[in-house]
Amino acid sequence: MIKIFDSEDISFLERQEKFLKDIISSIMKTPKTFSVDLAQIEQTISFLKDEMKSAKEEDMPALFQQLEQQYSIAQKFSKPVELPDTSAPYFAHMRLLENGRERDIFLGHVSFIPRDSNFKIVDWRSAPISQVYYNFREGEDFELDLPTRVIEGIVKEKNILTIRNGNLVRVDKGKKSFIRTEDCWEILDKSISCLEGGQGKAVREIALGTGMTNYEVPDVMSLLDKKQFSLLSKDDQSSLLVIGGAGSGKTTVALHRLAGLCYRKKYAPSSMLSIVPHRGLVRLSRNLLSNIGLNRVKVTTGKDWFKNQAWNIISDLPKKVCEFTPPGVSLLKRHRSILDILAIYVQRKEETILRQFNEKGCSEISKKFLEMKTVPLVPRLETIRDLSDLSPTEKIMVGDFLKEVENFNSAREDIFKDVKLLLQMIELSGGRITSRNVEETIRHTAYQFKAREYDSDYKDRTLDGRSMDYGTPDELRGTIDYEDFPILLHLIGLLRGDISTRKGSGRKYNHVVLDEAQELAPIDLSVFGKCLLNKEGSFTVSGDSAQQIDETASFTGWKDVFKYLGEDDMEAHELNISYRSPQSVVEFAYKILGPIAPAHPPRGNSEGKPVIRTISQHRAHASMMINEALDDLFGREPNASVAVICNKFETAREFYMELKNLPHVRHVEDGDFSFRPGIDVTTVEQIKGLEFDYVIIPDVDEYNYPPQNIPRRRLHLAATRAIHQLWILAPGRFSSIC
Repeated sequence: MIKIFDSEDISFLERQEKFLKDIISSIMKTPKTFSVDLAQIEQTISFLKDEMKSAKEEDMPALFQQLEQQYSIAQKFSKPVELPDTSAPYFAHMRLLENGRERDIFLGHVSFIPRDSNFKIVDWRSAPISQVYYNFREGEDFELDLPTRVIEGIVKEKNILTIRNGNLVRVDKGKKSFIRTEDCWEILDKSISCLEGGQGKAVREIALGTGMTNYEVPDVMSLLDKKQFSLLSKDDQSSLLVIGGAGSGKTTVALHRLAGLCYRKKYAPSSMLSIVPHRGLVRLSRNLLSNIGLNRVKVTTGKDWFKNQAWNIISDLPKKVCEFTPPGVSLLKRHRSILDILAIYVQRKEETILRQFNEKGCSEISKKFLEMKTVPLVPRLETIRDLSDLSPTEKIMVGDFLKEVENFNSAREDIFKDVKLLLQMIELSGGRITSRNVEETIRHTAYQFKAREYDSDYKDRTLDGRSMDYGTPDELRGTIDYEDFPILLHLIGLLRGDISTRKGSGRKYNHVVLDEAQELAPIDLSVFGKCLLNKEGSFTVSGDSAQQIDETASFTGWKDVFKYLGEDDMEAHELNISYRSPQSVVEFAYKILGPIAPAHPPRGNSEGKPVIRTISQHRAHASMMINEALDDLFGREPNASVAVICNKFETAREFYMELKNLPHVRHVEDGDFSFRPGIDVTTVEQIKGLEFDYVIIPDVDEYNYPPQNIPRRRLHLAATRAIHQLWILAPGRFSSIC
């Protein structure tokens, strides 16, 4: 940190502090209610109602219009005035020169335009003038087309302001960052020395830490660049694809586009859905949306959304979910060819029913059944059942077919125990699905549907309280796989034409955000494609093919994503600047991808310290070095967030046990991040979409990260979580991919 002695800087900061003081004072003096006589409005409404009782017919339309106006005024002015939060009324400032006159514009989440003043706070979402902040640099000429006129001028100043509890604590102006300490303003020294803990060096020489983690960070909306901001106001009825590397702002853009839609289209937040890949990102997204007043937006993982949808509309599904579906079974159920298998299953059902109609001599029913072949099976059978000329026996027969077709849990068993049906997936998948996958799926399903051989409750538990089946294949009995839920929902869509049953209908939305969509299987996308409320509904899809680490997802490119969603096309936009990681980390992560790296490398947000590379003798030796380095780091930077990211769950547990004596060490297995300073020991699966000041990857050897596509992506994903610095370790020798 460097104390400020430059008189211009001091004058500039004093001016910003005075602005804040005056604005807070002005907000606090503003009445929180409209100065409108509601009693007079009520009296007018009462008078109009009395007039209508005896009015002529030709006078009624005018009286109705007056009454509606009065109700509208009453509704508007009975609500309190929305004022900016005085603890943080705005997050950015620009000074504009127009026609020789300067004026100060502040960007916030709530507009505030006091009378007789030369400043105003505008809502970044809706005020046209906010486009100047995002689209023009300091010193540039600007021109802005408004509905009634064109304004032009010069951007004299452009500043990012961080306000906490009514105090200005940080100002970012150009390349300078000013930090408010207890007694003065200081300049944050962003120059980073190239200290590196090289291979074989002692831990005391490892320079882990930048000294930059103890300061407040600006509001994310003040940091959007021109391209990111432009995506927030794209055609509301068009679906949008946002692709880009780690830390490029995909999630931020997607969630704030959702906020813009709520504001412009007046959509209820409860009619919006955001799907994220894991529960850690659920919590983070909810916090972000809550900060902008959208806490009622549904944010969940795909797994949980499918599960709840299926449980809500399908009777008799198991309530016990299998948490560890065998990888081969998961691969089969998530492969794109499962869509073909379900279509074949439905076709076979139709052929079986038609054959039975013919065998029972129901020629007229068969004829009607064939005439309606374009109608989905269930409504077709319902129409035939309700025909007036059917005999009681025929009605019962058709009703039995309906019950059979709509027994979806039974259909699950039929499909995944049908050898001939599943073997077709080998050819349909081009050999990606093997006979071993089919055998494993049939065996797994058989255990899930295995009947109990005893009924006494006391036999179901051992002395330690666990099930008698614990640790045995019988533990699968009565369970359902997460992968089954979207399969059943898609099957319902094929059978009924919509995702609905006699029990209820699937939830539908005005807008759906699909974050990290490269990890969604085609069967998942096909279900999401049916959950928009109407033709005006739209998607925001974000992702990065370089971060595709789920081998069961069957991702084959963004055009196929559109196809499975049922979208003709989406406008694609690529973000290629990493605002999270420094250039040193970005270059390291790009090199890891090797042959699967994008054609153009992304850019980092700063030069940054070099990646620390350390060879340890063995895992325990690595723990000792990490322990000592972190103890030193938190002595200097108590507010730092650190992630120790391991490739395997077992390795993460071992490192946690050896680091748990450090303060604020947490073992994260199910996305249960606290987002507080401290050390999170976790795995690659848990950290997608998250970021940490410092990232340590302790197992970068050939065993954990061999030169194959998925390991490359996993290591790339882990490395790009680092905001300030990355440290990689390996026992004996590093993987050849780095």
